[in-house]
Amino acid sequence: MLKEKRVVITGASEGLGKSLALRLAKEGAKIALLARDHKKLQAVACKVGDLGGESLIVPVDIRSKQAVSSAFQKIKENFGSIDTLVNNAGVWLEGKTEDASEEKIRAVFETNVLGHIYCIQMVLPTMKKRKSGHIFNVISNAGFEPSADWGIYTASKYAMRGLTDSLRQELQGTGIKVTGFYPAGMNTKLFVNAGYNYKDNQPWMMDKNEVVEIITFILCAPKDIIFDRLSVRKFIS
Repeated sequence: MLKEKRVVITGASEGLGKSLALRLAKEGAKIALLARDHKKLQAVACKVGDLGGESLIVPVDIRSKQAVSSAFQKIKENFGSIDTLVNNAGVWLEGKTEDASEEKIRAVFETNVLGHIYCIQMVLPTMKKRKSGHIFNVISNAGFEPSADWGIYTASKYAMRGLTDSLRQELQGTGIKVTGFYPAGMNTKLFVNAGYNYKDNQPWMMDKNEVVEIITFILCAPKDIIFDRLSVRKFIS
C-alpha cells in the first residue's frame, strides 16, 4: 500500500521518526527526512539506502515558517506531490508552570504546535487538488491526560489534539485522511534530549519499534478506512 508513496517525516533523525523511516523504506515508500541535525539525517539516509529505499535529506528547523517553506519546496522539486505527512517532531518539558522560562515555553509550542501547523499548510493545497493524502499527527497521551508536572507540555499536546480534530472536520469531503496518534512514553531520547535523567527501558516505556508497526499498519489501511484517533500504552500485567 505504501510502495512508491511519498512520505514526509519530521523529527526523522532519531527515535520514533528514524525507526519509522526505516520501516517505511521496507514498504517501498520514498521518504523525505526532516530534522535539524544534518549529520544524523545522513546516517538515517544511509540506512534507508541499505534497505533498498529512497530518501531525501531535508535539514530544517520547523519552528521557522520560512525554513519550512524552503524545505517543502526542495521536497516538491525532488519528489513532486506528497502522499503522507507524519508530524512527529517534538520536545519535552516538565516541572512547575511558574518555573518555566519564556525560552522553554516558546521552544515547546513552536516545535510541538506551530511547526506542525506550518508543515500541514505546505501539503494541503496539493492534497486538496489531488483529492487524496494523509496527515498523521503523532501527539501524546498527554493530549488527553493532564499531569501536574507537565503543564506546558500538556498544553501543547491539547492544542494539537484540538487542531487535529478540527482539521478532520474541515477536510471532510476532500479525500484527505487525518489521524491523531496518542502514544504513551517510549524508549527514545525525548527525555534525555530535554535534559532529564530518565534511564532507558523503564517499565512504562514502550518499544518504539513496536509502536512503528502500529503506525505502519494505520498508514497501510485501505483507502476507505480511516483511524480517526488511536491511543496506545505499555500493557503492564
